[in-house]
Amino acid sequence: MKIIIIGAGQGGLSAAYGLAKGGHDVVVYEARKEDELIYDWHDDVNCKVFKDLKIPVPDESEYFLKNYWSFNGPFSDRWVKVIQDPEKLDWSMERRPLSRILTARAREAGAVIKFETPVEKLVFGEESVKGATVYGEDILAALVIDSSGVFSKFRASLPASFGIAKQPGKEDVFEVYRAFYNMKPDTKTPSLHTNKAYLKHLGRNGISWCIADPSGQVNVLVGTVGELTDKDFAAAMEHLKKDNDFLGDILLRGGSICNIPVRYPITKMVADGYALIGDAAFMTIPMLGSGIASSIYAGDILAEVVNRKNSARAADLWEYQCKFMRKLGAVHVAVDVLKRWMLTADNDDVRYLMESGIVSENDMKYVSVGEMLVLKPVDLIKKLLIGWKKLPLLLTLNKVLMKGKKGYKLAMKIPVTYKPAKVAAWERKLNGLFETKR
Repeated sequence: MKIIIIGAGQGGLSAAYGLAKGGHDVVVYEARKEDELIYDWHDDVNCKVFKDLKIPVPDESEYFLKNYWSFNGPFSDRWVKVIQDPEKLDWSMERRPLSRILTARAREAGAVIKFETPVEKLVFGEESVKGATVYGEDILAALVIDSSGVFSKFRASLPASFGIAKQPGKEDVFEVYRAFYNMKPDTKTPSLHTNKAYLKHLGRNGISWCIADPSGQVNVLVGTVGELTDKDFAAAMEHLKKDNDFLGDILLRGGSICNIPVRYPITKMVADGYALIGDAAFMTIPMLGSGIASSIYAGDILAEVVNRKNSARAADLWEYQCKFMRKLGAVHVAVDVLKRWMLTADNDDVRYLMESGIVSENDMKYVSVGEMLVLKPVDLIKKLLIGWKKLPLLLTLNKVLMKGKKGYKLAMKIPVTYKPAKVAAWERKLNGLFETKR
């Protein structure tokens, strides 16, 4: 089959490798230059994906183990330090070297990758996608894979009859400033907390972090659900510098604003001749905004399904959605429930949960790697003994966790076969879990 992939993101490149290896005619179109692909910084990646999919590991100078985080609540001075279990450690990996590895891997398998070649629009047939327009020429293909990001204009152009959500809601996207600064001269890296994450920083519906990297650079992030205003950004940076005396003023790299989906996966990511992947399908972990490993796994799943079925019909591509939802997406649903509550909860309540110890180090271990938080009866008893004076808050937290568990179970009940009526009913139930009642 002729297959077009729009965007050389990690998910698109992973799919390109598997599909080309399966004998398909694969072309990846990427608008950016090859040496400017992806962001000029590092992000956390679940190292298990390299072993599982036999992906070459970057040079040791291009990644390091992220073995702990320290968290605090809004306007709080108490830090909860989480030392992660060794088998769950992420690699903090430079994104551009990783993209070069995935690009070379896809090319070696036979995929053609064309940089500085933007796709203009999709080519539609009768209730299907038939290809894409590049430099005014309609290029027909059996399947178009959309790896063009959270605000994909191609997804937004789909007819309503496809049943695919056109754009994420404002509450589904983090607007994030990411930069690396120098370490201020004559200062030392703190011995106790080098990786600080500020939940609901200064009461904002978002997070900030300040990390003293092993490289000697200082990794800074300021993110907000919706719009990051100049006022909020200035206040966050002022506080980070005050609270971390090693943070310098010289911008070394980054310093840009990006948009990251922080929600559960889109509930319909396939149609006849079309499939979504990566940020375009909202595949990031909602609490963390990290989607590299998820997208790479998704590319492998999509390629396996297409290779085996040799079909681009929605009824056949649906298996890709089912497998992704069961492998990763259902957990993302549960995490999204907790994330939405935390970001909208009263600042004093979040601070109390962190400072009192009700939210424990063990709880944050799950949160720090994007896993579903499930409490045993003994855990609930311990929390009750600590916070019995705030019983309504504890009951609310328990209700949120139960809702997350319900969301996980509901996501796992995704219809196995593509029957439009059953799929639509499942979508309504899952999406309804996140609808705000007025």
